Amino acid sequence: MVIPAPKYLVAISQNCDQILNNEHIKDYLYLSEYPKIEAQLHRILRNMASTIERRSFNKEIERLYEVGSYLSTKRSVDALIDAILDVSMELIGAEAGSFYSIVDSRTGKWSYYKKDDPYKVIQFDIAKNKRADLEIVSMTFPIVPTTIVGSSIILGRTIVIDDVHNIPKDAPYTYDAQVEKKTGYACKSMLTIPMMDKRNRILGAIQLINKYSGPSLSVFNKRDEDMMQFLSHYATIALENSHLYEEMNELLSDYEKIIQSIDLEKSGPGDELSKLTETIEMNPSALIITNTEGSILYANKQFETLTGYRSDEVIGKSPSFLNSGEMPPEHFKDFWNTILSGQEWRGEFHNRRKDGTLYWEKSSVTSVKDENNQIKFFVNTREDITDLKKYPVCSYTKRKKMPP
Repeated sequence: MVIPAPKYLVAISQNCDQILNNEHIKDYLYLSEYPKIEAQLHRILRNMASTIERRSFNKEIERLYEVGSYLSTKRSVDALIDAILDVSMELIGAEAGSFYSIVDSRTGKWSYYKKDDPYKVIQFDIAKNKRADLEIVSMTFPIVPTTIVGSSIILGRTIVIDDVHNIPKDAPYTYDAQVEKKTGYACKSMLTIPMMDKRNRILGAIQLINKYSGPSLSVFNKRDEDMMQFLSHYATIALENSHLYEEMNELLSDYEKIIQSIDLEKSGPGDELSKLTETIEMNPSALIITNTEGSILYANKQFETLTGYRSDEVIGKSPSFLNSGEMPPEHFKDFWNTILSGQEWRGEFHNRRKDGTLYWEKSSVTSVKDENNQIKFFVNTREDITDLKKYPVCSYTKRKKMPP
């Protein structure tokens, strides 16, 4: 006995077409409503598939957050690059990979892609391979669209190739098989992604080769591309911070060398160097250095005295964690607009210490720029003015009573 279907049928199945093609159901559906029901079933199935995919992807996102925290602990640029490539290959299931940086050929220092700048070149930093031992020497080459890495950097987008030996003829790039001949390792699938910071500057690229799904050689898919987008974001921030951290150390080292040379000519070794250390570490003002995103790269001892937070507790954080919540949003908008324009900012903040007490501070921020007049980091000095805020008249009177 066949039971007639109700006027509005809602069904969930892994194969709705098979159900809808069932003659018993079709015979009892109003002809005008069949297309609506078919569309509704397809929507339900798409939503189910999307939900399942999101739940699976959420686990991978959690893993990416863990990776981001791990990468932020790396201070050495070389160690960070090594970690970035290891994590990329592990997450995507790639058998091999390479890391490329953009450097200025005049200085050999890290930089970013700038159109029509002949001094910006690609530096091959490192290659890894789970199957073969590779001995590839670090080298630099021009940023041109005829190479896969060059095209990815110039276009600012990910390039996914299923078979590097069958690249479409209309593609601007070709695959250089010379590496295969030298190493004996065959490459097939490839994913190349540029490393772009929040200001859309490209600092380098990650290239993954030969994805494996179990024992079988596979191709990189959309999910792999999305995962690498997340990872490259974290990696770029960590890489930029590590470069700035090393540059800061180099800058301090240069100051020490200059002062040491002055010592030899004048006052005996160690005196001026001791003064420099005292200026940095024991200055009456708290001093922090941040990158352009606001992450703390350095904090002196007086910062701990002012806030209660040790240097190792705040490195990598934004100074905004001190915010008491009592300053208007316009105050911070003016702050960021000023310093990002390269101007010096002077003002006050009402902040909260580690022990929960509130205090007022007078703050000044200046920018340090590179040879291209681009801001590299900010130097921020802070002074406690809580007493001046509480007793302005008393403080003024005391100053007036001081002897001339």
